[in-house]
Amino acid sequence: MLAKRLRSDGIDNSSFVGVVEFLSRSPSCLQAAALEDIVGVLGQVNVPRTVHEHPNWRRRLPISLERLAEKFGNRLKCALECGVQ
Repeated sequence: MLAKRLRSDGIDNSSFVGVVEFLSRSPSCLQAAALEDIVGVLGQVNVPRTVHEHPNWRRRLPISLERLAEKFGNRLKCALECGVQ
């Protein structure tokens, strides 16, 4: 469904970069990308109504900030600049 919607807007890439490109075309003045999405973490960050069963908001990213910049610099740059016109 996502890929079909992106293709209808002329975006052939349904990855993170394609989604950011799609969102950058919206009239919204504010857009955000979670670091979890940038590095590809699939688990939910906050699980409602849990205190002891799930660490809620205390999870660490599976990568150091230095490695994040090295490995995902292009994604971070895209997330920051794609909407700038």
